[in-house]
Amino acid sequence: CDDAGESATCNADCSLASCGDGIVNASAGEACDDAGESSTCNADCTPASCGDGTLNTTAGEICDDGNTDNTDTCKNDCTPGVCGDGILCVGCGEQCDDGNTADGDCCDSSCQFEPAGSGDCSTTADICTTGTCDGAGTCNIGATNEGVDCTSQVTSPDQCVKAYACAAGSCDPDTYYITGQACNWLVVGGRNSSTRVLIGDDGNNKGDICAGAAPLFARVGGGVGVVDGIVVQESNINDELKFGSDATVLGDIITGGGSVSGFEGATLPGLDSGTTSVAGGLIVPKLDTGHYDTTGFDVRVGQCRAAQDSGAAISAAAAALPQTANLGQVKAPIGSTATIAAMNVGGLNVFDISSLIAGTDATLNIDGGGSTDTVMILRIAGKMNTDLRTTWNLTGGMQAKNLLLVVNGVRCEIGSLNSGGGTIVCPNGALEIRESSVWSGQAIGSGRKLLVGEFVDFTHVPFTGY
Repeated sequence: CDDAGESATCNADCSLASCGDGIVNASAGEACDDAGESSTCNADCTPASCGDGTLNTTAGEICDDGNTDNTDTCKNDCTPGVCGDGILCVGCGEQCDDGNTADGDCCDSSCQFEPAGSGDCSTTADICTTGTCDGAGTCNIGATNEGVDCTSQVTSPDQCVKAYACAAGSCDPDTYYITGQACNWLVVGGRNSSTRVLIGDDGNNKGDICAGAAPLFARVGGGVGVVDGIVVQESNINDELKFGSDATVLGDIITGGGSVSGFEGATLPGLDSGTTSVAGGLIVPKLDTGHYDTTGFDVRVGQCRAAQDSGAAISAAAAALPQTANLGQVKAPIGSTATIAAMNVGGLNVFDISSLIAGTDATLNIDGGGSTDTVMILRIAGKMNTDLRTTWNLTGGMQAKNLLLVVNGVRCEIGSLNSGGGTIVCPNGALEIRESSVWSGQAIGSGRKLLVGEFVDFTHVPFTGY
């Protein structure tokens, strides 16, 4: 043919025009011509496109129904609707499609709604919740196993919580160790208005401090005294928290509404030189880490109050425990040794002691009998007083975290240059850890004074034995 150029019947090369001849003839209405179906050109010489109504298997189409309705038997990607693909195919008879073909999740393996009230559809291992199908494809999560122990599923448990239990669908702390809310603090002062907490100069106190309620005397001393944690003064707006010169507090400094000031004009920890006070009702950033909060609204004020209230409760709980033995007076004269040995190795030992006294250079052996699981609670009715350079020798597997000293007398004193560990609870009298001692444990006192002396190295190791 020769039509003096391209025509609907004749190609420009004078060959007869025909779709599929490999020559694009626009006059014949061809948009493409790949001499047959290709991934870009349909067999009818139109451009290949999913949804054009022309099936092109070379382009990967399995179906092409010429529309963009994704719920019919042919989806928008030109593949057929299949149960479990996550796309609801109404044309296929699906009621639901959750992207799988598993039963028990309210949409069954054939993409039909599972009956209302059918078994647990929860996808988590949380034993405190359960799921119930509503009959329309939704899994309603609710609480279950109220009061059941869920400790095993807590990934980062609080060291002071003995057990967790299901409560209203969550796994919450249920049982604390005997020290209760005081467990998380290095030092806990009393809540009565006469308790004075004094932290001496040049010490290293590795933990949080919950100070007493007495005004003016919650004092972290001068020198280079360090508190590696927070300081909370559970005081009201009439009370004041005082710091000596060169004190360092690595965490927040918080009051129950009272002000903070430097003792005798000292610059406050973490603030610009010459800043000697922070009034009540403020939040002030520190230069290093943390901040001052004197609003009284910080949640840790309440936590400190709860800790202060626990002193008497600890004493009462300890008093209710069955006695292992009555040791009478335990006394180690100057340069001598006294031993308190476990009778229930690997278990709880509750010893009643009338008083505990150690002279200069004495040694008190606290012997766990060879087991690191041995727990001792020493109920001391009278005073506890150890003199200069007394060594508390925790031996035979005994650990500071498993030793609790409950002193009901009016004197609870760890003398100068002592070394040892254990949690000391003194609900009635003055509690003192005197200068240059090294101690691992806690000091919980609600008497007239709680003193951690100068150069003391004090590390928080809470009692978690019972």
